[in-house]
Formats: sequence, C-alpha cells, structure tokens
Amino acid sequence: STGWDAAILRCLEQADVPRQEAGYWYLASCLQCWLREEGRPPPLKAVYLEVGRYYRVSPKGVESGVYRVAQALAGQTGRARPLSNKALLTELARGIWLELQQESRVEYAAEP
Repeated sequence: STGWDAAILRCLEQADVPRQEAGYWYLASCLQCWLREEGRPPPLKAVYLEVGRYYRVSPKGVESGVYRVAQALAGQTGRARPLSNKALLTELARGIWLELQQESRVEYAAEP
C-alpha cells in the first residue's frame, strides 16, 4: 500500500534514521512485511528471508543492516545499548499504525 510506504518513510525520517545506511532500506522493507501482518508480527527469520530475496543479500545481511541502524539510532539518542531488531521494528511499526489510524479517522470525519 502506498499509504504504508509514505508512512514508513515519514516515520524513518522523523526517527532520524540515516538514509545512507543500506540498513535504512532493509528496515523500511522489514516494516512493510511487519505491517502486512496486521499487528501480529511475523517471525524475524521469515522477514529477513523475504527482504534478503528482494535485495539479493543474505538474511544475515538484512539482520546486520537493521542492527547497524539500531546502533546509529542509539548513538543519536544517547542510549547505552541499541534496541534489538525486534524491539526496533515493533516500536516503529506501532508508531506507523497509530499514524495511519489517525489519518483514517480524520478522513472519515471529513466525509459528508
């Protein structure tokens, strides 16, 4: 869904995720997989496999790319340790869901 795509990119921008990291795009794609499951997160291994196939990298490459983003975010926010990949995906997906729900409420309220 393009609504998801735009919301994912806005979320990553608001979180100051460094775009130059390959992990940025891996993370965005992982979020697409995560959100597709409608609140029931899929196994990370399955997500890494799917995203890896898309980018033609190993699942381990996807996992480490997302973790490098988590490390960069931890450095920016002053956290002692980065979030786990699962915690990062869960936190970002929750924010995206909330944003999309708010947008749909506004659209519904605006309808005649």
